[in-house]
Amino acid sequence: ELVTEYLINKIFHNPLPFWDFSEVEEAALYSTHPKSLVDFANGEKKWYFYIHKDKSFSNNTIRKVEDNLGSWSLKWYEEIHDTKGSKIAFNNHFVFFSKRRKKTHWKMDELQLRPEWYKDFNLEEEWALGILKRGTEYH
Repeated sequence: ELVTEYLINKIFHNPLPFWDFSEVEEAALYSTHPKSLVDFANGEKKWYFYIHKDKSFSNNTIRKVEDNLGSWSLKWYEEIHDTKGSKIAFNNHFVFFSKRRKKTHWKMDELQLRPEWYKDFNLEEEWALGILKRGTEYH
């Protein structure tokens, strides 16, 4: 649902469901400590946002945060299929490690359409959907 209702509609500039997410540049996201990206209100532990992808940004499995604050590390990814069984997207699961390489309680899912979507529809701007989580564990 997040891919079809939010990410695909965002990419095609279609009306979005009532609940809209903030936007963040990919370079800013991966150069900032996660707690700097969110407002803590009402005990929230999960935040959603659109990530504006930057083609010049490195797509490595480890993304170092500026000023040696830590790094995001890709732990695993999974394919997302539509109702017909076709692969339409990937869910990249990241964990944030402190500057001492200690695993933290920050995690993020980055939902991203397959690159073919952008080529097939001749789309210039690439977006992903980020789900930042604090204090939750992956299974």
